[in-house]
Amino acid sequence: MMKRLLVSVMCIVLVSSALGTAAFAEDTAEDNSLIVGSVTQLSGNFFTAMWGNNTADIDVRQLLNDYQTIAWTSDGLYTVNTTAVSDVTTRLVNNNRRYTFTLYDDLYYCDGSNITAKDYVFSILLESCPQIAQLGGENVSMGHLVGYDAFASGESEVFSGVRLLGDYMFSLDVSSEYLPYFYEMAFANVTPYPMAVIAPGCDIADDGNGAYITGDFTAELLEDTIMDPADGYLSHPSVTSGAYMLTEYDTEEHVAKFQINPYYKGNYEGQKPTIEYLTFKQVWNETMLDELANNTVGLINKVSSGDVIYNAGDMELEGTAKTVTYWRTGLAFISFSCELGITQSVKLRQAIAHCIDEEVIANEFSEGNAVPVYGFYGYGQWFVADVQDLLTELNIYLPDTAAAIALLEEDGWVYNADGETYTQETEAAQRYRMNEDGELEPLVLKMAMTADNQAGKIAVRLLEESFAVIGATLEVDELSMSELLTHYYRQTDREYNMFFLATNFPYIYDPYYYFNTADEYQGVMNTSGLRDEELQELAVQLRETASTEIDTYEENWMDFQRRFIELEPIIPLYSNVYYDIMSPDLNNYYANNYWSWSVAILYATIGDEEVAIENEATEGTP
Repeated sequence: MMKRLLVSVMCIVLVSSALGTAAFAEDTAEDNSLIVGSVTQLSGNFFTAMWGNNTADIDVRQLLNDYQTIAWTSDGLYTVNTTAVSDVTTRLVNNNRRYTFTLYDDLYYCDGSNITAKDYVFSILLESCPQIAQLGGENVSMGHLVGYDAFASGESEVFSGVRLLGDYMFSLDVSSEYLPYFYEMAFANVTPYPMAVIAPGCDIADDGNGAYITGDFTAELLEDTIMDPADGYLSHPSVTSGAYMLTEYDTEEHVAKFQINPYYKGNYEGQKPTIEYLTFKQVWNETMLDELANNTVGLINKVSSGDVIYNAGDMELEGTAKTVTYWRTGLAFISFSCELGITQSVKLRQAIAHCIDEEVIANEFSEGNAVPVYGFYGYGQWFVADVQDLLTELNIYLPDTAAAIALLEEDGWVYNADGETYTQETEAAQRYRMNEDGELEPLVLKMAMTADNQAGKIAVRLLEESFAVIGATLEVDELSMSELLTHYYRQTDREYNMFFLATNFPYIYDPYYYFNTADEYQGVMNTSGLRDEELQELAVQLRETASTEIDTYEENWMDFQRRFIELEPIIPLYSNVYYDIMSPDLNNYYANNYWSWSVAILYATIGDEEVAIENEATEGTP
């Protein structure tokens, strides 16, 4: 069990000196380069998730950033990253847990500049500072660290729970209010970011009461260094610590190019990549296998389409492709805007949930490679295997238009356009209800989805069929991924009641942030807009389970799921088996053991002999 304890997965152009390297790669790297395709379009949030998130952007961040203090291993455990950290100690200080880290002095960014404790401390202060909100971002939650509230609000310029203790030493104080925590070591996980690039002219100081930033550290400075669309660190991070460095990002075509970071020491196992050049781009279900056959892509990541999987099987039999399979740690879903208009109503959300058949979508889209889900989980997560016998009790929204109509009537949708009693015999498509102003409002729902989304189109068809019966209308807009996420994360005024999306959970499954009722969590963190104190308390109960209490954790997880489906902030649809499809000469690529392609690629080779390793990704299979 402990072996799989944390298995839960998880929305450019360099400075001129690197542009020559990128051009060189085009000319000479054909035999040691790989083009990776994803069905998810890059949106260019390559720095952090503070301005949005999608799975393709997350993959880029994993390529570009490393030397975190805490590592998640291929065995599903978390441990100190001994490639970066030479020593760590813990002790109680004022009843809080203090983690003190000593770093190695041979850590370097891709430009050859030294990584020190100041870069680690800077990253915490940057992600917590009030200037981020001024730029339209959402702070990374550091509320577990002593002094966060005063620092994040601007009340104090000093972060008292973060201490700079030397060139290669710093400490973090985890508040006793947040302990116990099931994933406690994650509270001490820090990724270094280059202060010299993001905040030039600034420095980190500590006079004994906590760390703070000196110099002209303003929102205007960060607007220039982070947000500039041409070369800002958000979309064009030029100095990074990971296995690869970014050499080019085409913001129009959404294509990113990478080269091995020559200063990279290796991941927590000391592993370094051998594939010199990478290109990452979007591919489409209709043409991705043609691209593989024509060598315009060498690896296709996270394939879900049943048609593509079936045809890839034929290619594998012919010897023209290879595949790797693994269970998704997330799900496909329809998200509601629970803060907006008619979808604020629980009964309406429940009624719509009765209008769609998850099994039809799972079977029709994936052709046997997916199963329905009924809550906020994916089948690749470690705990699902232990509770899967209980999951059917969460299946309370069977496809049933009669049940949907009953809920709509309870919710007041009982009028026609003339304000008279609605009857199906006389009204072919439209119900109305009286709003708070005494005016009739139509039962019209507006949904956003990405263009050419096969699973989304199946969902739309099923909803439209049911809506014709219950007296509702569905309007659908197809948007680019970037535009859709802008609405989903509420970075602009939302005009959609529903979104067709999919997600993969990070290593740490902690719904406390996704459904937090506080204002500061609304948007990038709490995307649904749901504010329910009982659900939040159940999330707190889950996260505060002691890490040794596995059975209690699973019981608390089920309690959370029961309340979640009662409120139905999203309609869970399916979790599927992912297929990564690749060229026959790509060897030692095991995405099923290393969480994502961007981690597995460090172990992969082109043309070298395949090395068999144990497949540990079978747990969680329903």
